[in-house]
Amino acid sequence: MIIFIALSLVIIYFYFPDEEKILYQGSMLVNDSGEPKGGFEWVGIYNLTLTNKYLRVTLLIGLGDPLDKHNYEAKVIEFVEKSYLLIAIKCPRNNSWVKINLSYVEEDLIWGEFNKYYIAYYVDPTIFDGFASHYYVEMRLKPYVS
Repeated sequence: MIIFIALSLVIIYFYFPDEEKILYQGSMLVNDSGEPKGGFEWVGIYNLTLTNKYLRVTLLIGLGDPLDKHNYEAKVIEFVEKSYLLIAIKCPRNNSWVKINLSYVEEDLIWGEFNKYYIAYYVDPTIFDGFASHYYVEMRLKPYVS
């Protein structure tokens, strides 16, 4: 009986993988000036969807899309409500996991529209395949409500 249960669990684990679930949604501001404001030639805004398996990056606004890849392996490492969200994204360049700490922002004093989001400023642009090292990347995520 125990062997049957163990065998059943192994079959379920390998043949019926976890369904992908949306955990967080938000946006990402990217520009080529290296700063969160003006002086750039290219700027783009992306929609972000963080699931239990991937970070999906979709261009919303921008003159062209420098990204070569739009889906990145990702995972939530830690979440403390109204404090921070710590995620890891697998960098395609070297297959290393890069941690990003997004801090909770009750009232967005910069843009005025990202209240109650978890925000990371000056994210390493080289995580994303196609962004140059001098790009400015700002990620904003909020828990997904279905």
